[in-house]
Amino acid sequence: MKKEDILAKIDEKYENLGENPETYLSGLLQAKPINYWDYIQVDTLLSLQKTRTDFEDEEIFVMYHQVTELVLKLMIHELKQITLKDLDETKLIDKIQRITRYTEMLMTSFDVMRNGMDYDDYNTFRATLAPASGFQSAQF
Repeated sequence: MKKEDILAKIDEKYENLGENPETYLSGLLQAKPINYWDYIQVDTLLSLQKTRTDFEDEEIFVMYHQVTELVLKLMIHELKQITLKDLDETKLIDKIQRITRYTEMLMTSFDVMRNGMDYDDYNTFRATLAPASGFQSAQF
């Protein structure tokens, strides 16, 4: 697309919103470009692992469950797409296949817990979490 076409589309977009396109264009001159780290908010994501004990494997436990919650959110997102939108057969099949892949991922991911943590340490720090349980997850 040519620069003139892009500028014309920007003008049209902001004029349709009742806004001045020049205001937004001049704002771009001051704005910092976005990068992956900031867009995904990696700093925030990586700061969410709060443990209650000094057992090293507790952090694995926390991260595993956080990843599980994110995958469950992916599944819910796909289910909303299926139920709230009028999808053609191809898109519907694609969404169902995605949900199937997410489900398979969750089913096989438990090895992280079973084989990735010291059993005795797990049983010790897990007692500090009572009565908390993954079964309390609204998404689960």
